[in-house]
Amino acid sequence: VMAYTSNTNPVEVANAISEQRSNDEICTKLLLPRMKLLRFPFGISDDVSGRKPWVSLQTIHLSHNLLKVLPEDFYLLTNLVELRLDHNKLASLNYRLSRLVRLKTLNLHCNELTKLPPEVGGLRSATLITLDQNHIRVLPFQICALTRLMQLSLKDNAEMVQPPQNLAARGGTREGVEDIVEFLTRFHRAGLAEFNYTLDICGFELTVLPDVRSVPTSRAIHLSKNKLQLLGEHEFWDHQKAIHHSLTSLSIAHNRFAAFPLILTQLLTLKELDLSYNKIVDIPAELLSLTGLTNLVADGNPLSSPTIHVVHDGVEIYKIRGSEHHPKLMGCYAKTDLRHHARNVYSLAGVNFRAFLFFHASAPPERRTPGLQAARGFPETLGESWCIGPDIDKPSSSWLRVPDGALRPSGITSAWRERATPDPLPAGWQEGWEVPHPNAATGRLVRRPAIRVAGLGVWEYLSRVRETRLARDEVKKMRREMDANDSRLMQAAGLVTGETRMETRGKARARIKAAEAKILLDVSMLSMTLFPPEIVDSSIRLVRMDDNAIATIAPSLFRLPITLFSAHHNNLSVLPSAIGRLTALVSLNLSFNFLSELPSSISRLLSLRTLLLASNHLEEAPLAIAALPILRALDLSTNPIKRLPPQFSALVDLEYLFFTAAALSSLDPPDDPRGAHNLRNVDKNVVPGMEDKARPATGLGGMGRLLALDLDLNRLAHVPASLVVATDLGSLTLSRNRLSTLEELKVGLAKAKRLETLDVSKNTISLVPSSLAFLPALTSVDLSVNHLTDFPIGFTFCPQLRSLILRKNYIPTIPAEVGGLTELTTLEISHNLLRYVSADIHGCTALETLNLAHNVLRALPPSYGFASEILGRLTKLKRLDVSHNRLETLPADITSCHHIRYLSIEGNPFDLAPPLRAALVPPLGTLYISANRAQGMRAIGRKAPANSLLSFALEPPEAPP
Repeated sequence: VMAYTSNTNPVEVANAISEQRSNDEICTKLLLPRMKLLRFPFGISDDVSGRKPWVSLQTIHLSHNLLKVLPEDFYLLTNLVELRLDHNKLASLNYRLSRLVRLKTLNLHCNELTKLPPEVGGLRSATLITLDQNHIRVLPFQICALTRLMQLSLKDNAEMVQPPQNLAARGGTREGVEDIVEFLTRFHRAGLAEFNYTLDICGFELTVLPDVRSVPTSRAIHLSKNKLQLLGEHEFWDHQKAIHHSLTSLSIAHNRFAAFPLILTQLLTLKELDLSYNKIVDIPAELLSLTGLTNLVADGNPLSSPTIHVVHDGVEIYKIRGSEHHPKLMGCYAKTDLRHHARNVYSLAGVNFRAFLFFHASAPPERRTPGLQAARGFPETLGESWCIGPDIDKPSSSWLRVPDGALRPSGITSAWRERATPDPLPAGWQEGWEVPHPNAATGRLVRRPAIRVAGLGVWEYLSRVRETRLARDEVKKMRREMDANDSRLMQAAGLVTGETRMETRGKARARIKAAEAKILLDVSMLSMTLFPPEIVDSSIRLVRMDDNAIATIAPSLFRLPITLFSAHHNNLSVLPSAIGRLTALVSLNLSFNFLSELPSSISRLLSLRTLLLASNHLEEAPLAIAALPILRALDLSTNPIKRLPPQFSALVDLEYLFFTAAALSSLDPPDDPRGAHNLRNVDKNVVPGMEDKARPATGLGGMGRLLALDLDLNRLAHVPASLVVATDLGSLTLSRNRLSTLEELKVGLAKAKRLETLDVSKNTISLVPSSLAFLPALTSVDLSVNHLTDFPIGFTFCPQLRSLILRKNYIPTIPAEVGGLTELTTLEISHNLLRYVSADIHGCTALETLNLAHNVLRALPPSYGFASEILGRLTKLKRLDVSHNRLETLPADITSCHHIRYLSIEGNPFDLAPPLRAALVPPLGTLYISANRAQGMRAIGRKAPANSLLSFALEPPEAPP
């Protein structure tokens, strides 16, 4: 007995054993607690004493002893039902533990166990196992085979990771045991192909991430609906730093993460990441390292950098740009939504009405509904296409259709333009046509490359933020290098003069200043509703937040020394007065918002040179603008402003003024007393300090440096006489007004010797001055859509004129005076009443485009007999359009126009005769002719009905037999 115990009175142990053997003839119990035993007692399981083992033992109570190991023959006690070995020093259990098949209660708490053998799964009868206060880290999966287990106590195992401690703490109940078993079962399945290598441990309320290194082959890990707050490096990496090379999907949704786990940026194979419903505020730029990520979900987070709307845009953003002819009109972009009837649907954002870009597959003829049969522009056979329209269930109401269903949205080359009302296109609309809206000022559909992939949602945001930070760090690096170089020069004071050192430092400062001026923060087109203040940095000089849905500007932005601020196409309705703090601001763009007024503090922006306020709700021109002394460009277009305040005469340095689509009826000061009274009332609201400049002599006052003035779509009935002050004017737009005569140009533009562009289209002009020699620099004139009944001879006195547009008038003839325009390159007189073209047109030797379509011409010169060669002298002619006239033939000298590449003769009562075809081919080479289908022409491209208008290529004449 002395060999088995450290007790000072070993007789006590011997007596206890003898007493139990004498009282229990069958020997079913052995109770030796608190005996300080060092090993299993002598004479119980060995035959040293000459006695056989007690194989009938059912209960053994050896708690509160000093046992470190159990002998191998202990596991021969297969009749054991209860085994209490708690409060000992056991470090391990033998694999023969599985022989105790009748064991129901196993108490092993308060020992030094570090693991359980997998053979613990052989204890099929076990209902209670206590493993509290040990050093167990991982439970074996085989414990899941204990189907009768009611309690599995695992408390106070400080190193427990599988299952996690908070899950292990619930093992004292039947429900807790079931959770532990389910957890271990899912871990085991994660390595099996039949379960798609997916580790799903959602809903266990875990506070610590288990060791997922035990399932290195898992392709998807779902950790949602737990209580995780941190992800450590040891959960994903082993000691050799071998990462999960197969992991493609990870979900940590519905947890308690307050920050983005940076360890995730090292999981380079990730394609899907779900961060939704946490407390994440910022997504770091390090996420850009996950180049294969295609799906990022972050709903339910208080994101501010980027905002949740940026994340909602998904992976791809398709930008739909505006027409180059209408750059001020709003573009839009599409964000993915795949939940509508399993079809690809993109909701167009940034427009003022409901619109979608959606995929449409038309039904075959036998299954097509009557509604689809009447769909305009859709094929009569089975086909696929992308459509843009207000209703994804009614393709017939689409505004735009792009064929080829296999086409990705990023490859679409047709354009979408904003329109005031989403009316369907008129019948007969085809791709490639310009279809003006009834209200032409609002917009139009234009065929041009329009949709481009603008970015990757969050990727685009993070990339821009990273570029800003890299630029800032580069400036800091330049400063450190300057200081280090300066220190070296000071140490070499004997070799370098002070002037050289100051010159070197001055050059370095200039480079740093130039680099600082280019630090840009661009968060445009990211569908943001809030500007994230977290990304604001004092080094930022340029800020762009265009094409978003921002309604308020972060106050921290007004503390930056920025020089450019652009926020067009947003939801701004109020501009904070704090904008007056941006005293270094040079350019401010607030177009396409909902501003109804500007704060008076705008007058403190004394460095401002460009101010763009187009398409807002301003009913009056803000008087605070008049206090900006060096303003160069001002855009107040598409605002219901009825008059130009006289205070604006103080803008003496203004060079560009845009008042398109306003409500101006005059720029000149009123002559009647009532008008003067109105001006006096306005003077009461003059900005302080501007009293002396409040009453100009004319409407444009002192704007003598104007270079461009745009007054398109107003209510002007007369050419403003106050234009006389704009002696440097180079471009004047007066289109879509109410002008009836241009005689007033003699007064308004009498001193405009540098005027180059004049646009007075879409008026009711019927009278033009007989001479416009006072405009010697004029190069482009647009008089289309007016009421001219005679060719405007006055423009023939402008020797530099290169473009003359006279479409849609009532001009009957082209007079001989046109021959004096030797620099003219474009002459368009389509849709008139032309009956005669003077032979003197041959004097326009620089002519490249001649459009005479839709007139009543019966012949072209030299058929009149005045000259033997007229068109032949136009050697630079590239495009000739004489379609829809009454021509019976073409002049033979057209073959001398060697540069012509486009000839339109459709809608005339003749076919191209073979002799003329034979004459055209050799000198002209490749020639495209738009004509009625005629013999000897082959269609380019696909086959079409016989009555359609196509482009044809001339075939060389057949050789004679």
